[in-house]
Amino acid sequence: MKITNIQIVESDENNVFSADIDEFHLWYKFPKKILPELRADAFVAACLVPSMKLGSDIIIDDDIPISSELLENMEKLQIIFSSWSKYFGHKLNIIKIKGGKKTNVTTGWDKTISFFSGGVDGTYTYLKHAKEIDYLLFAKGIDMQLSSDDLYNQALANNRDYLAKEGKEIIPFETNVRFL
Repeated sequence: MKITNIQIVESDENNVFSADIDEFHLWYKFPKKILPELRADAFVAACLVPSMKLGSDIIIDDDIPISSELLENMEKLQIIFSSWSKYFGHKLNIIKIKGGKKTNVTTGWDKTISFFSGGVDGTYTYLKHAKEIDYLLFAKGIDMQLSSDDLYNQALANNRDYLAKEGKEIIPFETNVRFL
């Protein structure tokens, strides 16, 4: 899978972080206050399992930054994921991640963010690391379809109420990653 055309489009209401993954246009839409850094990390993470299933290396434009630490962890994840192939019902091949400009993340932003859907995984992570977590991200388009407005809004309101009592902020965002 080739990752190209990584960009951020800013508007008055939101910031859309996107890239082309072969013929698929993958995007993440954040509230205006969240401005992602122009990096390949989110797109490489999204491509890992589909690329392993296809047996297709991930190729990044050479001038796009990618976290060295993420790449090291991707190697470890591939070994774990490939050992689970029988449970996925298809073979997951070890692939290579090529290109990109390997860098350390140096945004100067010292906040910790975790995904939170209100389900078992997110709640466990939050409860175990509540003191370390500054913000929680709630996605529309991963657990819930992009078209599930009523369900999403109700879940967001419930999660927002719960986390407000904990003194934490939940940040909603949208993505079409599920279709990748």
